[in-house]
Amino acid sequence: MSVPVAHGTLFNFAASPVGGGLKRLYEYARWFDANGGARFIIHPACRHLQREFPRNHFVIARQSSASRIVRGVLAVHEITRSQGAPDCYYAYGIPLKGKVGRINWFHLSNVLPLAWRTVPLPLPMRLRFRILGGQIVAGLPFADVISAESSASLSLFDPVYRDRLFQSVNGSDEALSAAAADSSERQAVAVVVGTYPYKALDESCRVFDELRKAVPQLRLVIFGDQAGVPRAIRNRRDVVVKGNRPHAEVMRELHRAKYYISTTLIENSSNAAAEAVFFAEESYVSDIGPHRELLTGLSHERIMLGETLRPLLHVRRRELTVANVKSWAQIITEMNQHIVRALQLRSSAVRDGT
Repeated sequence: MSVPVAHGTLFNFAASPVGGGLKRLYEYARWFDANGGARFIIHPACRHLQREFPRNHFVIARQSSASRIVRGVLAVHEITRSQGAPDCYYAYGIPLKGKVGRINWFHLSNVLPLAWRTVPLPLPMRLRFRILGGQIVAGLPFADVISAESSASLSLFDPVYRDRLFQSVNGSDEALSAAAADSSERQAVAVVVGTYPYKALDESCRVFDELRKAVPQLRLVIFGDQAGVPRAIRNRRDVVVKGNRPHAEVMRELHRAKYYISTTLIENSSNAAAEAVFFAEESYVSDIGPHRELLTGLSHERIMLGETLRPLLHVRRRELTVANVKSWAQIITEMNQHIVRALQLRSSAVRDGT
């Protein structure tokens, strides 16, 4: 059966030049480039996609000192004035300010704007997420579809929107490939990815210290913004802080690693863990919703390790299957099908006068 393709969709990724947003943008752009093309609003830092995927139409959101919301909204207005309303307007992390397309889709790119009260954050970050969260909530009445990357994230929305909710996980093509590949020779390394405050690096170090009791030569390798690593951790002789590095380099390190550690307090998705647990020989990840969803039905144990403050989920790579992992092609296909169904429902409603 052929896959419905939502060519009439306008994707707004203007606020997502790095991290998971860039990954989703890249995979969407690649898929649509191979399937007739689509329209994208992107951050100036992503302009290289124009050369890589020329069958798509890219609009660069103009840089200014204004907020990410203003940049994205201005670009949307320019496109709709010149080209008319799209069949579907897909806003990645950008609050809706009104109806743009026949179908309007809001994707929650970060759970902190809706859960900032539950996580210890520096005051400036707390205020920023509180403001953004208010804007997101104010825009939800304009959304026909509201998506997030885990059931735990979807549960943050008011139940009044339950009929609009749609789970759209991140693809894990690397995990699918790793699961089928032979393991490389392991090194005495434990890897942590991410240094934001909610990643709880102090707790990761407690896990590392416990693991060192069995593997005295073990080193801890940390990827992420070096400014987010406390001085006491940076100064340790058994810790290597590598900073922000290309995704491929992080994956290579994980493929050689004996352990992956993630003590994050909150996540939108299990994407980071979904890749890492299939690369590292063993993993210790926090017992949070997205991680539990990833490991549902798979072999794992819930443990308290030494001086750690919270329970951990312990998994061994050789005991895992990819039952809960999807490819980007699957995810985009599901999105397209959902858009087509929503458009059909909208057309039926218009014909019926409802």
